[in-house]
Amino acid sequence: RSKFRGKYGWAPALIEDGAHAFGSKYKGKYLGNHNNFVMNSLQAIKHITSVDGGVLYCPHDELYERAKLVRENKDFQDRISSILGDNQFNWPAQEIVEQRIYDGFPSDADKLWRDRFELAPWAEKAKLIEGFEDDRYRELAERIICYQKPEFASKEMLDRFQTFVKTRLFSKGPWLKDKGQTLDQAIVEAETLLAETDTEEEKEILEKLLSHYNEKKSIYS
Repeated sequence: RSKFRGKYGWAPALIEDGAHAFGSKYKGKYLGNHNNFVMNSLQAIKHITSVDGGVLYCPHDELYERAKLVRENKDFQDRISSILGDNQFNWPAQEIVEQRIYDGFPSDADKLWRDRFELAPWAEKAKLIEGFEDDRYRELAERIICYQKPEFASKEMLDRFQTFVKTRLFSKGPWLKDKGQTLDQAIVEAETLLAETDTEEEKEILEKLLSHYNEKKSIYS
């Protein structure tokens, strides 16, 4: 900010995401003491919680007063939301849940259910999946269980997860972006590099990598 101000005569406001960072320091100073805005979340699984909401640190009194005006002016908030909505670009419908996660915020009910899901023992999580209103969160919750604690997943859940992993490993899709490789392509590349290398260190690395790739292929083929 100081370099920017020196060059242009002003500096943009910086907003730091301090979600889990209560009591953390950067360059010897606690967060909130670097002349930036800092937001701390008070959502249910944070170190300090009020179930929802958050805390805004303001770098000086003038911005603190402005923040209070915004917080207390519901009409202003609604007008800003309306302007942002009017100028929002209508992106094409997305195919996969990782892209669709940005389609909208969770409902209040799903926020509370997400907190309950996160705090529940693994044995209870699978029973809570259908409680989500939004299919995006149902799909992600199911994946979490199948990946981390498959012993608590039903056969139907594990079958869907197997199909999901197989698709991601062996098919081209938006998850690969421009330069991504399928597992088969990665194996071919590693085999080619192994045949061409003349150092023992690279050979050892590539052999371990191939072993890992082939193990995954044997599991999901």
